Amino acid sequence: MSANSQAMENSMRMSGERLRAARRGRGLSQTDLGRLADTSVSHISQLEHEKSGTSIRTALATAQALNVSVEYLVGWVDDPRPAGELLVQLSKLAARRLDGEAEDREGLEADAEDFVGVNEIKASAGAGAEVMSERITDRVKFRRPWMRKHSLHGEQCRIVKVTGESMEPTLPEGSSILVDMGRREPRDGRIFVIRVEDRIVVKRLVRHPVGGWLIQSDNPNKQAWPTQPCPPEADVVGEVKWVARTFA
Repeated sequence: MSANSQAMENSMRMSGERLRAARRGRGLSQTDLGRLADTSVSHISQLEHEKSGTSIRTALATAQALNVSVEYLVGWVDDPRPAGELLVQLSKLAARRLDGEAEDREGLEADAEDFVGVNEIKASAGAGAEVMSERITDRVKFRRPWMRKHSLHGEQCRIVKVTGESMEPTLPEGSSILVDMGRREPRDGRIFVIRVEDRIVVKRLVRHPVGGWLIQSDNPNKQAWPTQPCPPEADVVGEVKWVARTFA
């Protein structure tokens, strides 16, 4: 082999740190990786210490054995996923955007625990807001570890907007709340969205000393928002688990 041919064969240089981390992440020894990539253990060692380049063939075989992309190993991109996997993900995202709400639900099925639907309805922290529509208008993605930590499942949750001042400062007017509709059993001292006839309110439920439940506002102005018995026909929609607001 000529000197030029040899240089071409060893022209691709990898990031030794990324190669070492990817190998250890897969639980492989240098010997294991050398066998899978059809090269010597000494060559793998040289690559990890960045003392040598390698051929495109060996680079491809190494990347395939580690389930990462060649571009990642040589430092061109920061995402380690192979191009084929990225292409599949990109195709799913494009289909989700173009296919509308019905296809959107299908596309999100695998990530159902991460996505929460946004409803048009408003939960009133006052006298009550009329329930005009409960159609899902958007979806918000939450971090999976946070959802699991709080035992939340996206398909059972909704985000609605708060109107009124009776729950301030806990729930400022105009803030958005995440309602866990899987938790409809009253719990003392917790905040719930409650449906009364054709209206919904967001209030704190407090156990009555002699039985039953009381609807309580957090606003300290009890003259304007007094504590009242929870109507027997009231229906608990779900428990409030998260709140967000925009500062003016």
